[in-house]
Amino acid sequence: MIKPEKINLTTLPTLHLRDKEKLPEKSGIYFALDSLGIVQYIGKANNLKNRWNNHHRENQLKGLNDIKIAYLEVSDPSLLTEIEKSLINRFKPGLNGTIVVNKKTIRINISMTVEFYEKLKKYAEENERSISAQIRYSVEKEIHSTHK
Repeated sequence: MIKPEKINLTTLPTLHLRDKEKLPEKSGIYFALDSLGIVQYIGKANNLKNRWNNHHRENQLKGLNDIKIAYLEVSDPSLLTEIEKSLINRFKPGLNGTIVVNKKTIRINISMTVEFYEKLKKYAEENERSISAQIRYSVEKEIHSTHK
């Protein structure tokens, strides 16, 4: 069995989201990484290439900068769910567990004090998220908890 703490994302095969058609037709776990190398999403697939032909998170991921897909081939597809869950638990990706946005994302600009930005940056790093993913996660969580 794969030990999540032993996974080094920098050693996995990786390609840009725009090159998704080059993914292998093998079963595995995939990691959507932002420009800082922070895991934004983790998923599983019986066929990595087919899974990314029309991925439900693609538009959300395109809204982030320079997304790359790293993947870990898993020869026994019956292990995919267990491995995926343990890796989500380890990396705590910002988009896993959030509502799927089926429409194109809209980019917004916000202003904040340098002091608040530094606190937000530290908080996002502690949660292994990019700043934009942390803001999105926090706002989605707040809206869904108050508007049930």
